Amino acid sequence: GEIKTGMYTLKRRTTLVEFLGQIGGPTGNADTYHIRLIKKDKKVFVYDFNELLKNPQKSESIIVSGGDTVYVPPLEFNRVLVVGEVKEPRIVPIKGRLTVIDAIVEAGGYTRDAVLKSVIVIRGELGSQEGIRINVKEILKKADLSQNIELQPGDIVYVPTTFIVHIERFIRVFAYPLTWYFWFIY
Repeated sequence: GEIKTGMYTLKRRTTLVEFLGQIGGPTGNADTYHIRLIKKDKKVFVYDFNELLKNPQKSESIIVSGGDTVYVPPLEFNRVLVVGEVKEPRIVPIKGRLTVIDAIVEAGGYTRDAVLKSVIVIRGELGSQEGIRINVKEILKKADLSQNIELQPGDIVYVPTTFIVHIERFIRVFAYPLTWYFWFIY
């Protein structure tokens, strides 16, 4: 990742922030909003390094232990694809918090043919992806921000021209080509 790699010996209780400081910190190309702490038991925790620096109380509770792995991803892998009825379909980098509305705005906004009640976020590994229906119309009309979810690296935001009734069927038919396009063409 985007830190000085290697094996490190921890001589005392060490927080994630202290650990990163001791090894020289993240590089300039690091995505400091999505630092992964992979515990010895394989549980993965994702932390926003910037928030931890602002909130010392929270950072004190995040401990790096023997056998743990710290991964700081590069910025270029933290992106989402926005396609369908948007004015400028594109890959949008995640720099901090990126929501569905933010991603659509980054893609130039939606077209007049967009069906905003049925925007689909495709999430997960190829073959085990899920679709999350987002009612963008409600977000915009009633300021229902509960649906304006934060996007994760690798998500695909699809703005359709028709209401998608069966999300599972949509995922089976369209997720593979969209994912392939996202990761191998772009």
